[in-house]
Amino acid sequence: MTRRTFEETKESLEFMEQVDSLSQQQRDHLRIVVKKIIACYVDPKHHAVIVVGNDDSEQAALLTINADEMEAATILAKLEGMFYELNTVGAPPKEMMN
Repeated sequence: MTRRTFEETKESLEFMEQVDSLSQQQRDHLRIVVKKIIACYVDPKHHAVIVVGNDDSEQAALLTINADEMEAATILAKLEGMFYELNTVGAPPKEMMN
């Protein structure tokens, strides 16, 4: 058995405190997200692209699992159309916007 360093133990405790601070709904969502991420590590057919941004910055971090830059770009391009549809469904025609 490997002995944990103080830093590893401290980091684990901080992580658990953060999880404990989440609402039940947030924990349920986190559980789904973590299961999906683990699936990407276990099954090479699964790919993940995680984009982390901040409202105060135009920069974002891009993390990939089982995906190179080209696969990540392909996944994001496919989602562009989906997001467009999600945001425009039920919207009035642009002629009515004036």
